[in-house]
Amino acid sequence: MKLSYVLKRKRIGSITTLYPFYYVNILDCPAFRKTRSTDLEQRIGRIVRQGNENSEVGIFNYVTKDTFDAYMMNIIVTKQKFISQLMSGDTSARSCEDVDEMVLNYTEMQALATGDPRIKEKIELDTDVARLKMLESEHYNEQYRLDDTIKNAEIGIKNTEHNITAAREDVEFAKAHTLPEDEFRIEIKGKLYTERKAAGEALRKEATAFLANSNGTIHLPIGTFRGFELAIERGHATFGGQTVEVAVRHGITYSATLDITGDIGNVTRLENLVNDGIGKKLTKMEESLKTLQGDLKAALESRGKPFEHAEELETKTKRLNQLNLELEVGKTDEVIMNDSEDENENRDNPEQDAPEHNNPEHDNSEHDGSSPDRDKPKPPHGRR
Repeated sequence: MKLSYVLKRKRIGSITTLYPFYYVNILDCPAFRKTRSTDLEQRIGRIVRQGNENSEVGIFNYVTKDTFDAYMMNIIVTKQKFISQLMSGDTSARSCEDVDEMVLNYTEMQALATGDPRIKEKIELDTDVARLKMLESEHYNEQYRLDDTIKNAEIGIKNTEHNITAAREDVEFAKAHTLPEDEFRIEIKGKLYTERKAAGEALRKEATAFLANSNGTIHLPIGTFRGFELAIERGHATFGGQTVEVAVRHGITYSATLDITGDIGNVTRLENLVNDGIGKKLTKMEESLKTLQGDLKAALESRGKPFEHAEELETKTKRLNQLNLELEVGKTDEVIMNDSEDENENRDNPEQDAPEHNNPEHDNSEHDGSSPDRDKPKPPHGRR
């Protein structure tokens, strides 16, 4: 049976043009190599392939009870679950677990060969305990991170609440300094402009000079607009480089990107910033405040929370330790000599370890490290 199987595998693997097969028999599991699900898939690929004229094929897998087949198939199933989890694209799963190459010691081999069901239980417990310990480690790391989350959220809430209060005051300040539609006033570098085109040209001139200056200045006040401080700021483009922005400030700062080649369009951006930009920024800050408050609440509820799988980990760890003791997994056989047997052996051979007190040569060799035969005359060559 085994010989015909080997010949069949050799024949199938060596044929250049494969003939259409009706069925394939897989008689063993890839063993004593890197156990991979692709090994079985490669075997199936001999029959499930393009060019096979049969619409239906038969694939038969054989396993032998109480042998290494169950152990090796368990590894393949675990690995295939890991691969399928990755390939499925399921975003609800937070982690994927692979398995290392498992090595059985001699005691496990003996127990598995005898069909001991505790071996299968031990293999499953090894995997579960390792997974639970990883989750436990992640839980305690998350507990340490919660302290920083709470601290940052409290600081963020305090700053955001201050900015919201300032923004609400700025909204009222902007309403109080609203100009009629046919009226326009802006002050740039001490000069008052009432025409939008002229004001746009002056604004572009200041922006160009500011951008060309590399003295490191980020914020440069240049005048006033509707009671707000008017300034030019340096910004950063999305894909690198620098941009220039127009900014107004009363309680906090609001900014909009300038077109370095425009004039009236920049004035329009400035007016929209004061009319609508303050309210939009206020809305974003209120949403950010709700998010920070939610994060803080969740962090406070989670801080000090015990590991949810602690009881399961403890139970399975105790059971695994019990199985290890029963199976003597990981222990080496020790040869223990009985002292009474050692004494009996010495009593049967009294001359073996007896000291040679009456041997002068022995005494001299112990004192000066010389050999007892060193001072004996040596026979001349050729004599025996």
